[in-house]
Amino acid sequence: MDKPLACCKRSGVMRTSKLWIFGPPFALLISALVYYVKFPGFRDWTDRNIPWVKENVAPRLPALRESIEQQVRTHSDVKSLVTDLVSPTPDPASAIGVPAEPAKKSYVLKDGSIDLQELAATPADWPKVLSLKKPTQFPAVRDGQVIGTLTAPMGSEVRLVKIHQGKIGVEYQGGGGWIAPEDSNLGEKLQ
Repeated sequence: MDKPLACCKRSGVMRTSKLWIFGPPFALLISALVYYVKFPGFRDWTDRNIPWVKENVAPRLPALRESIEQQVRTHSDVKSLVTDLVSPTPDPASAIGVPAEPAKKSYVLKDGSIDLQELAATPADWPKVLSLKKPTQFPAVRDGQVIGTLTAPMGSEVRLVKIHQGKIGVEYQGGGGWIAPEDSNLGEKLQ
């Protein structure tokens, strides 16, 4: 039978290396570095409170916000719509809770169709929120990147962001897509 090591007789614990004590601080350091790289809020807080990190670590890391925007811009029409949705221009009226004014001009023609060309020229008259009349698929977006698709059920609220070539660009939970005007309640909102 093997004899136990002398250190095990005394303490009952067998240590293979004295470097084990550096494991937990090293793991915390790696975690903090990952948070600094992945989360802009943590990066901003760290830069404000620990200027040494901003001066010595930040220049060696990629500018994440720019690289995400560059990746999104390299794709098709839906991707350009997603870019607009990732960094939308805030509407002052919606920011302070003031209700939007009703449309000043009627864009609904006598036959019930919508004059999209005229409406596209006056974004101030666009309704901010529309409801879908049928289930519609949208890209699922996370951190500015498309990660799959999701289906918005009938009656879901979408935000109108663009009108182009007879279609309306809408946003649903961060993902954007082009739909026909008759697939939403746009005509009802404009009356």
